[in-house]
Amino acid sequence: MNSLTAKREFALPCAGALGCRYAGMDLRNGVRTPSSLEAGVFMPRVRFLPSETTVDCALGSSLFDAGAQAGISIETACVGKGTCGLCRVKVIAGGEGLSPYTEEEERHLGNLYHLTKVRLSCRTRVTGDVTIELAPRRRAVRK
Repeated sequence: MNSLTAKREFALPCAGALGCRYAGMDLRNGVRTPSSLEAGVFMPRVRFLPSETTVDCALGSSLFDAGAQAGISIETACVGKGTCGLCRVKVIAGGEGLSPYTEEEERHLGNLYHLTKVRLSCRTRVTGDVTIELAPRRRAVRK
């Protein structure tokens, strides 16, 4: 079997119901042939709940930037510098498609990610498809 007729498939980290985009084409089941893998750039998909808004973003973008790209307003006081801890989001699906937990996240959220699935959107980078839920907005307390 020569290289022109051989059909090899490569698994990508985006398998699942959301699918993902690679080389401008929709992927289902996270599998493409070598020719399409060489053709373009992987674009992870981020789905925001409860609005059901979905956006394709650049690999390595923060969840905060993906939200801005989708027109989603994520609460913040530090504008994505990792100092306020207000941009909390809950990972619903696809946690393996996110960067490792950071020191800033541990400082603001503690080490309970395995229980709460809460991350800071400004410190969390997207490496695969993910579904997140926005934390409810805090309401100002009037005296």
